[in-house]
Amino acid sequence: MPVTCQTIVDRAVAFNTLNTGLTDSRSEMLSRIRADQQALFTGATSITRDRFKTTVSVTSTSDSSARIIDLSALALPCERVLRLTLNGEDVHQVDETDPEAEYAPRYFVRGQSLVEVSNDWGASGTASLRLTYAYGPTDIDPSGLYTQTVTIPDQWIDLLVLPLAIYLATKDPGRDPNELTTLQARLDERQSAWLTYLNQYGGVSQRRFDLPAPRTTEQKR
Repeated sequence: MPVTCQTIVDRAVAFNTLNTGLTDSRSEMLSRIRADQQALFTGATSITRDRFKTTVSVTSTSDSSARIIDLSALALPCERVLRLTLNGEDVHQVDETDPEAEYAPRYFVRGQSLVEVSNDWGASGTASLRLTYAYGPTDIDPSGLYTQTVTIPDQWIDLLVLPLAIYLATKDPGRDPNELTTLQARLDERQSAWLTYLNQYGGVSQRRFDLPAPRTTEQKR
């Protein structure tokens, strides 16, 4: 059953009666839930590409070259592109400044769009491709209502409740420090269980080689 933002706020408030009155700004609470949920999905995608994954047919804009696939129009928000194929053939991602790094067909990323290199996707007109991607959460509008639902699976909503409870506790400088320690310990426990769940969900896949992964900030230094 979908969980609403109201449920997240109510459960966070319930940790301490002093939290009452700290949630007067609905936009503030929704912004916190939004950010925490986005961080969960981004983190999940960095661990496994399989748990939140889907494949859809996509159609490019109509042109003779440099056609565009708008990822912002997808029903499930795109968190990470995994594979793009054209008539069963892989379309290779390249950097816009170095398109010759791969053989055609190719594409590069610009903002929330995939852009064709030259006329790699075939004859003029629209091109039909298949996109496999890891999806993110349905966005939460900070200016909306608490009736908005969260995307994180129901059994893991503590991962949104506990960070909000910690945030509320930090807004009140007179709180007993033990409250934050206890909340953080509970959050650490749930996050550890979440990581185990993600790692074990699909079992062990067999691969002929190490798949490339985006570099972290530390790796770029």
